[in-house]
Amino acid sequence: MTWSSPYTAVLNDTLTAAIWNATVRDDMAETEAFNGSGNEGAHFINIAAHSVESAFTNSNVISATENTVATSYGNLATFGPSVNAGTDTSALVFMSAEVSNSSTDSSSRFSFSVIGATTVAPSDDWSCLMDGLTAFSTTRRSVAHRITGLTAGVNTFTMKYLAGSGIASFGKREIVVIPF
Repeated sequence: MTWSSPYTAVLNDTLTAAIWNATVRDDMAETEAFNGSGNEGAHFINIAAHSVESAFTNSNVISATENTVATSYGNLATFGPSVNAGTDTSALVFMSAEVSNSSTDSSSRFSFSVIGATTVAPSDDWSCLMDGLTAFSTTRRSVAHRITGLTAGVNTFTMKYLAGSGIASFGKREIVVIPF
């Protein structure tokens, strides 16, 4: 069903079942309350004029601490974390991890990539950077980024990692994706 403009009644009009169904019942079926039935925990995204769809917050956590010496974004031994999310053209991505490095004043970064309906490489533009700590100091870092220009459909968001120098370590890694 799709939303239609409400019927404009004039004096002495008869409200028929067809008019009622088209402009009241069917329009109510395009509301958040109707579309949310059975979708507890969902929020709603506008997919077209007067049309909404259920969307869910997706998250994943990997507790293991793993290392990399790679100076370009890549995976750790345990891939991810990653989530599949049905998105419209944008999403809000939150990432966090415990980060350390074997070298003083070295940097470690984590970012995310997108594959599926859209392909986006990880970027420093939305990465989280740990820089300048004493060797082996661990700190928890988080970042949020609104990504736009997605192709509507199922997209997989995956955290990626790099070491500016030294051995970068990442633990308690988490990604949360909120489509909108």
